[in-house]
Amino acid sequence: MAADSRCDLAWGMSFMTEQVGDIQRPVVSSVEPHRTADPRALAVADLARLLSVAEEKIREHVAAGAPTAADGMINLVHYAAWLNQRLKERDGD
Repeated sequence: MAADSRCDLAWGMSFMTEQVGDIQRPVVSSVEPHRTADPRALAVADLARLLSVAEEKIREHVAAGAPTAADGMINLVHYAAWLNQRLKERDGD
């Protein structure tokens, strides 16, 4: 399936999306052509690539308590909330 639109995120990232039935899904084309990524279940490598950070940084966060599913997959929204909470704790906000 070909990607048919682009989604721009508030913090300056963007990714291609494709229509699959009634669902618009993100496409992580830098990983493999036509491979889709579910933001609710990302592998460490895919999350690192999506966020443009080293995989080791994501692994450090997981070791420090970042939420993961039993299979090691990471929910992007839960990860972002965890990072935000850590920033609040560090900055005292």
